[in-house]
Amino acid sequence: MSAGATPPSAIDPVGEVTVALGPPRDDARLARKERLQVLIRSKSFIAGAIIVGFWALCAILGKTVVPQSPFASSPLNSLEAPNADNWFGTDRLGRDVFSRVIVGSRDIMLIAPAATLLGTILGMILIYLVPPLLLLTLPLHGSGAAAALGGLAWLLMVVAYLPTLRYHRLSALWALAMPLVAGFYTAATIDSALRYWSGRGGQWKGRMQAQRLTTGSAEGKA
Repeated sequence: MSAGATPPSAIDPVGEVTVALGPPRDDARLARKERLQVLIRSKSFIAGAIIVGFWALCAILGKTVVPQSPFASSPLNSLEAPNADNWFGTDRLGRDVFSRVIVGSRDIMLIAPAATLLGTILGMILIYLVPPLLLLTLPLHGSGAAAALGGLAWLLMVVAYLPTLRYHRLSALWALAMPLVAGFYTAATIDSALRYWSGRGGQWKGRMQAQRLTTGSAEGKA
């Protein structure tokens, strides 16, 4: 929009009154400032940021901030209660628990996200995909008990899905496709996470969420 252009207007559908609107607030810097102000006023965000920041600092600095070596054992001082030298006490080998917690936070912060993602994928497969496969592949594995359990799990999925279908006035036959629906949503969630990590913004149901804005892109919209 040029400097001397008239700002866009909106028409009231009832009174047909033209209302002047200001220029679109699509400046990335202003948007970031507004989000930051909202976060700063949030007590829960501040408390969470302090906790996460503490453990992130421990993961980055690691061994340089611990009061004692996390691997030095002292059997004579095993299982001591917390004291001035050992803030969290000692373990069975006499190692300082506080130092081990600080150093171990790095591995936890690296492993936990990957383990959570892997556990989610495996859980979705075991819960939604394995039961119908056990039932449908009965001629291949020949286990009636496994097929019965798979069929029961599939039936529970159908029953749990029926209220949603009824609410949206859809056919109850769609409940049989619950495993496929769950598989699709799992794949869509993984794709959205990959888009977010690559800086393209998380996408869900055609809507962009948490899209990374740059000054150049904001100027291109103006």
